[in-house]
Amino acid sequence: MTKNDMTRRSLVQAAGLFATSMILPGGQTVTAKAGAAIAKGKKPNIVRKTTDIRSMDAEAQLDLFREHRESLASDPYRPLYHCSPPFKMLYDIYHMQIMEGDLIATIRKNIKYIGHFHTAGVPGRHELDENQEIYYPAVMRAIVEAGYTGYVAHEYTPVRDPVESLVQAIRTCDV
Repeated sequence: MTKNDMTRRSLVQAAGLFATSMILPGGQTVTAKAGAAIAKGKKPNIVRKTTDIRSMDAEAQLDLFREHRESLASDPYRPLYHCSPPFKMLYDIYHMQIMEGDLIATIRKNIKYIGHFHTAGVPGRHELDENQEIYYPAVMRAIVEAGYTGYVAHEYTPVRDPVESLVQAIRTCDV
């Protein structure tokens, strides 16, 4: 079975489970060669592959999200998010705080490209509590004010009771 066959099968299975979206692995990164192709107005390989995935999704019709782990300052994936909506980025707040900081301004500037959010405390990818540097209530208010109406997922490793930790994360992000 090829990777395309596996992807197509996953899309159809997700749709069969009444899923409305699917997160694609973020394993591919923009190389200098791909960045040069974008600068010349050409579609790099990642954009062509994503267009292929969208065509595979014709039957399933899911919103597709790719985890974004590159700097948004250089906008390397803008062509990707324009190539075949509803393909959008999964904005991992934890990663973006480590890589760039300035979360609220970046979210406001790029909200039209964002389809899903992940949270976690920095440092350590633990709870959203007073032991980490991100003030999530302000970040969540900015997300809502920017017009986002989707879900926010909590992707962290609890260091205390997991259920208690999740309840706290939900309360912290419910603005």
